[in-house]
This record gives sequence, C-alpha cells and structure tokens, in this order.
Amino acid sequence: MNRSGLNKRGWRVLDSVHSFDQRHCIDYFEDADGKFGFAEFRSDPEDQGGWTLIRQSSQRFSSMTEALTESRLSVAWIKSARG
Repeated sequence: MNRSGLNKRGWRVLDSVHSFDQRHCIDYFEDADGKFGFAEFRSDPEDQGGWTLIRQSSQRFSSMTEALTESRLSVAWIKSARG
C-alpha cells in the first residue's frame, strides 16, 4: 500500500509527519468508524519518490491523542521530528 491507499480505504488522513531526512513519514488517520490510527511509510531513492508501507497500527484508538502517544512509543524517529 502506498500513502494514497489510506484514502482508498475510506480513511481520512488528519496529519503527516516526516523525518528530517524526508525518507520516513507517519500518516495519522481517522477510519470510517471514527477511530484513529497511524501508518508509517518509507521512501527509497530507487522508488522514485514513492512511499512503501512499513507498518500500520494494529489497533484503533478512541482519540487522536492516543494514536500520537502510541506512535511515540513504537516509532523511534518520531520523537526527534515532533520534539
């Protein structure tokens, strides 16, 4: 799945955070049931700017704050990107 695949599932992307080197990204989304989650992607030079899904949160959260908290616990680079 690429980043546009989230919208195809009926999920609305609420925020995106990129790593400082622009090679990783997390999209935070709201699904059709009003639950929140996140998906992490990477972009490699050989992908010509495309994004590849690395992981997607396996659970859904009742708030965006919970999704943000979980991403900070499970994705190492997000701490330096968000401060």
